[in-house]
Amino acid sequence: MLTARHIERVQVVNGLKAGNLTAALRGEHVGTLIHTAARPS
Repeated sequence: MLTARHIERVQVVNGLKAGNLTAALRGEHVGTLIHTAARPS
């Protein structure tokens, strides 16, 4: 993640909890967000 060029953030989601994956795909915050210093182009 320190040298990421194209990824701004990664979201870690518990896929075993019902509804989490669907919510994450809708853009909702349901897990842990890890940010990089990369900026979207």
